[in-house]
Amino acid sequence: MCRPLHRYHFPECDTWTQEEINAFTKAMDSSEKNFLAISRV
Repeated sequence: MCRPLHRYHFPECDTWTQEEINAFTKAMDSSEKNFLAISRV
C-alpha cells in the first residue's frame, strides 16, 4: 500500500521523459554533481 504522499501529484510538476532523465543523469555525471552549473544550462 502506498503512503498518501507517494500518490500526491504536484500540479506544477512535469513528468520527465526517459530521454530527459538520461540527459540529466549524464550532465550530473559529467559535472561532478554540480547542480547549480546544470541548472544554468
